[in-house]
Amino acid sequence: DVCSSDLDGVHNNADSSTNQGYSNQVAQPSPDALAEFKVVTNNFSAEYGRSGGAVINAVMRSGTNQFHGSAYEFLRNTDLNAIGFTFSPTVFQKPALHRNQYGVTVGGPMIKNKLFFFADWEGYRQNQQYLPPFDSLPSANDRAGLLPVAVTNPYTGITYQPNSPALAGAMTAFAKSVLSQLPPTNVGAAGARSNNFTQLLPINEKYDKYDAKLDYQINDKMTAFLRFSQRKDVQFYGPDIQIGRASCRERV
Repeated sequence: DVCSSDLDGVHNNADSSTNQGYSNQVAQPSPDALAEFKVVTNNFSAEYGRSGGAVINAVMRSGTNQFHGSAYEFLRNTDLNAIGFTFSPTVFQKPALHRNQYGVTVGGPMIKNKLFFFADWEGYRQNQQYLPPFDSLPSANDRAGLLPVAVTNPYTGITYQPNSPALAGAMTAFAKSVLSQLPPTNVGAAGARSNNFTQLLPINEKYDKYDAKLDYQINDKMTAFLRFSQRKDVQFYGPDIQIGRASCRERV
């Protein structure tokens, strides 16, 4: 690993070659659930010797003899963003961005001076638009079967001359159906056949995560704790060319 992460003194990395696109941390505590963190960049002690880069060591909060809690929300909204220049289908159009990250924490005693609890929950909801690379779609003439070059049917051997209307009659029902469902081109000169389509596409992400921790004071020099963490993440990325209900979903 270039950089390693520990949580409560325990290895907290998803060491997997299939972990592409996601954070390397197995458990991702909420900001208000952290008591402290430390970044070690050199002269590692023995327990941190597995990383060639920095080691980030975080510690979760624990309950105390008094009840404490907090609530928070981080907000971003399209209406609060500057317009700026964007390479969008409509110049100076603001791509939508609505983000809410909110949560609560609570901690306190179960047995005074002996057993303590701490728990937190965080929700995240984000809806935004992004501009994908330009796509190349058949032009209106292409969809009508009016091609600028001669075309030979490999099965029948019939050759259709450039811009021959007979080619449209030779197209199968399936080909006509597919071409009719493609969106019209919206970039470049009329009849352009490359980089002629783009649009703002949706990205939706939501996750819910929580942690629960018990701390037990065995004596003045020894403690023990038990922690449980869980995170559910659902992501949706709109396809470049949206036909019907086509979509791609990723779940963690």
